[in-house]
Amino acid sequence: MTHHLATAFVDFCVAFIALSSKNAPASRPMSLVAVSMGCWSLELFILGSVADFETLNTLFHITRWGMFLIPPSLTLLTWYLIGNKSIRFLYAVIIPGFATSVLLCILNFFVFPSELERVIDGYQPKPDAIYNAFSLLFIACLISCIALGIKRFNNATHREKQRIKWLLIVLLGTLSLGLLSMLLLRYPFYLKLVGATINMLFIGLLFYATIQHHLMDIKAAMSVGLVKAAAVAVILWGYFFINSLFEQPSDATGHIVIMAVFVYLVLEIYPKYRDWALLKTKKLVSRMQYDHQTLKQNSRLMLEASFDSLAFGQVLHYIFSENMNLSSYYSFSVNSENNTLIQENFVESKEFIKDSMFNENMIGLCRRRSGFTSVDECEGYTRESLEKNDILGFISINYQDRLLMVILLGRPLDEDYYSYDDLVLFEWLSAELGPTIVKISKIDEVHNDLNDAKKTLSLLDLMNHYHHDIKAPLSIIDGVISNNVYDNDKQNAVVLEQVSRIQKLITTMASVFQGHRSRKEQPVVLTDLLIECITVFDGQIDSVDYDINEIPKIWGDKEDLKILFINLIKNAIEAAAVPGAVYIRVKSWLDVNRPCISIQDNGIGMSNRHVDNLFLRAYSTKPNGSGIGMQAVKRILNEHHAEVEVLSKEGAGSTFIIRFPPPYDYV
Repeated sequence: MTHHLATAFVDFCVAFIALSSKNAPASRPMSLVAVSMGCWSLELFILGSVADFETLNTLFHITRWGMFLIPPSLTLLTWYLIGNKSIRFLYAVIIPGFATSVLLCILNFFVFPSELERVIDGYQPKPDAIYNAFSLLFIACLISCIALGIKRFNNATHREKQRIKWLLIVLLGTLSLGLLSMLLLRYPFYLKLVGATINMLFIGLLFYATIQHHLMDIKAAMSVGLVKAAAVAVILWGYFFINSLFEQPSDATGHIVIMAVFVYLVLEIYPKYRDWALLKTKKLVSRMQYDHQTLKQNSRLMLEASFDSLAFGQVLHYIFSENMNLSSYYSFSVNSENNTLIQENFVESKEFIKDSMFNENMIGLCRRRSGFTSVDECEGYTRESLEKNDILGFISINYQDRLLMVILLGRPLDEDYYSYDDLVLFEWLSAELGPTIVKISKIDEVHNDLNDAKKTLSLLDLMNHYHHDIKAPLSIIDGVISNNVYDNDKQNAVVLEQVSRIQKLITTMASVFQGHRSRKEQPVVLTDLLIECITVFDGQIDSVDYDINEIPKIWGDKEDLKILFINLIKNAIEAAAVPGAVYIRVKSWLDVNRPCISIQDNGIGMSNRHVDNLFLRAYSTKPNGSGIGMQAVKRILNEHHAEVEVLSKEGAGSTFIIRFPPPYDYV
């Protein structure tokens, strides 16, 4: 009968493992089911092992309560797993089931004790009224659980159907095994074979379904159980080892001191051991590459430290690529003005296939739902588009009734679907990411306002240098008209030429001085734009040497690039060693597919310290200078992903070399 004892041991181990997971809602009902099955196995062991009939009869009726509690325990487990805490199921099935089981235990022990008959391998209870009542209770409880499962299955999504299906398989298998056990109770081989076989089949099927189909967080429970069991084993070994060092431990003062030190060390070491061992054991019993709690804690810290889109993108990469190991993911911001999805450029993945119909359908679906949505919960064109891109689900991030972002999720590289812990993490992310996105958005608005203010201040500073450029053509017109030096045709030609110059100056300056406009990127011919900006300073530059080579267009903001070149040209004019003797050399060339522009002057030059500090905030070498102009240059360079190199020597002028990225980087 040792196989019954071994079966009971397995049942109690399962109960201990399940009970170790305090966070899993179904852990206690699962533990109660396993304990009940274990007590039933002990009952069978006692029937085949205890020789004294009186002792046997007493132990049999004490352990028989385990069999009586199996049906209501299963209803409680089903209620926790898929019943959504239905009050109707609680009062109609669970409470009456436990009340009936307790009543049968009391009646069987005190009023109608079962009669035991001798069989080949021991004793076996005769079927009686109590057993028949238990059989009806068993059938009623299992049929109620199956009915609840079918009802939930019909209304569940695909991700829930997988779990409910396996629970239904367990319940149907349990019902079949229970009916078989009731039929075979009348045969003498029941005690030898049937009880243990049915028990192991039931526990094995329930355990497999629990682990493989995420009916509860049993993997975490197993890891906790293993860690605690190992700790108990080490502590017991240490205790007996210390005792073995002393012949009379009760009289030895040294034994008391050593035991006190031992207890102190256990209390100090155990928390550190538990935290370390849990991470290791979870990886042994689970497919997951990450620890759920650790990932949430680290992600929260990273989100708190995220103040721009780049840092936010690194958080998503840490979660979805480094830990969850997803094949792909796509992050889309929501443009509330025209209801479109804008793919974020910090996501390193292929371009997602989408169109206006997908935009409209997806945004409408995300506004109706919050949290995680599986692809099979979508319909029509949206579902077709997601499946075409191998997307299993998406997270809708809403904050204060406003849809902020949609994150599309590919499949895990090592699984066909997400685990229970994955789904819990997705729901957590849907609530956690919203405040961070709002924070980053507000910071971006502040930065944009600040950049606009800097741009405006920079342009206002430039205006002081442009008034005489407009006055100069007017003075020429006034001189030509006031003095009869030229004939009428010549006067008209000069006036028209100066008017054209004034018109060009005003047009250029008007476009440059628009400080509060939105960025508009387009293909830009750098050489043409640079020559146009030099024209603004015709009256202040004595000579311009052009070394222009053909370079490809770049993708950029034309007006910002004007500000960039005008600031550099203005600085070259102001840096002239001798007032009125300004010479500039402009060069363009292609360096390994990178368009390059250089502006060289004949000014007084700068020291190495000035070059190093040139782009620092509020730094300037000019009297009453604010450094705003070079700050604007640096901002525009950064926005265009360009690099600048400054070559300067005191007394020998300066050269600004700007290298733009290859044009295909902008496409």
